[in-house]
Amino acid sequence: MNLRSRLVKTIFLVAILAFLILSPQQCLRAQDPVSVGAAGLTLAGLIEQLETILTQAIQDTDSAVARQQTLLFSGLLESLKQFETSYSASLDKTYEQLGLLERQTYADLKALVENAQTTVSMTDQAAAERIYQIHGTINEILSRLPLISQRPVVYSVLMGADLSTSDARTSDLVILGYNISGGSEAGNRAKILLDGIDVSNKATFLHDRIKIFIPEPIKQRLNLNRGPCDPFLPFSIKLSTPFKTNKWWKFWS
Repeated sequence: MNLRSRLVKTIFLVAILAFLILSPQQCLRAQDPVSVGAAGLTLAGLIEQLETILTQAIQDTDSAVARQQTLLFSGLLESLKQFETSYSASLDKTYEQLGLLERQTYADLKALVENAQTTVSMTDQAAAERIYQIHGTINEILSRLPLISQRPVVYSVLMGADLSTSDARTSDLVILGYNISGGSEAGNRAKILLDGIDVSNKATFLHDRIKIFIPEPIKQRLNLNRGPCDPFLPFSIKLSTPFKTNKWWKFWS
């Protein structure tokens, strides 16, 4: 290899090294737009901003029309509380003082809140599709929090045309949430009541959802087989879920 070839090879290697060293810093700056509006604010203040947005959204939303959105906003509020509890030691730190994981988790939650706001102007079915997407992302975020106790969170109750294709094949009603099914033992399973009727034995319990097959007599009683011109009869859903703290099982409903 002559001197010119060695020189070209050396310059090429130095260029690659410089790219590897500088690129992460450039990418970090490019992917951190949250810092523009968060500079100087404490984590507690940033969380409060998101809670105010969600609380106002719930007040501005007609829960009779946009029931899915209202439930989603409430679930996100509970997720923010879990985030606040998990990082309670960092609440007085400014955004600049937070660790990379804390910044990223806050940024992810902020993006979810903004995404959830867009569901208000959607049709029920479009909102349900978006809720499925948001639900998966929230669970991924909550799963990486350093939680002492993983309190259940419910994001949505879907049925009929709102169900995804896969859920519709195996269930009539689906409750989406985080850690909502209880433990693996039969005695620690969640309990579901539809208008006071226990349908727990007709449910499939998964970590992020409960899929319920509603027996025909209950469908008739609740008028779930109604035609397009038949009146909708509201019914109650009660979910009681045991969840494990660092030492004990507790019940949430």
